[in-house]
Amino acid sequence: MFASTDDGNIYQWDVGSRKIVDIMTDVGALQTNCIDFSSDNGYLVSGNNAGMTNLYQFNKVTKTLNKKPVKEIDNLTTSIDNVCFNPASELLAFTSKW
Repeated sequence: MFASTDDGNIYQWDVGSRKIVDIMTDVGALQTNCIDFSSDNGYLVSGNNAGMTNLYQFNKVTKTLNKKPVKEIDNLTTSIDNVCFNPASELLAFTSKW
């Protein structure tokens, strides 16, 4: 399970042991507003208050995130408030309320 925080970190939890497995800093984020995991379990996307959307690859063998984004989308200057993959994990949408 993954969770984001106001300090720009993304936490990976082991639900069985109720412990944090890994902590990573979301690139370019002072505050991570939203995250979504693709349905094929290959990617995690995050949106932050600086208007950046980061796409991270998930390694299914080691069950860890690559700490360097595969893609950084930074063409917005307003805070990202929603990120979402389509059910087939082919499309990614992100929004800003401004």
